[in-house]
Amino acid sequence: TNLQENNQKLQIDLENDLHQILQSDLKKPDLLPFFSNFEKLYPDFRQSLQKIIPDITANELKLCSLLRLNLSSKEVSQLLNITPASVNKARYRIRKKIGLDSTEDLFVYLSNI
Repeated sequence: TNLQENNQKLQIDLENDLHQILQSDLKKPDLLPFFSNFEKLYPDFRQSLQKIIPDITANELKLCSLLRLNLSSKEVSQLLNITPASVNKARYRIRKKIGLDSTEDLFVYLSNI
């Protein structure tokens, strides 16, 4: 279960990274360390998503990564330096690209990738 321990530590690191970024007053936070930790924790997420949505953009991938962690629109908007309304529009566009109907939860869908 060494792998489980590593994943648990990565999960904690990821949450700490996010917490620090959200607490900082930086207008354009450096998200690279966060996304590299995310890729270590969920190594197949990006590829699986690209198979489902071949024309997914880099920004949509970032958004899906943050949504995968069940962040609110407000938190995502702070991290990406966009408005919560923009997050909701982007979320809607991703739902359309995936083909989810209004009864299906995007977070649940992304969690199962």
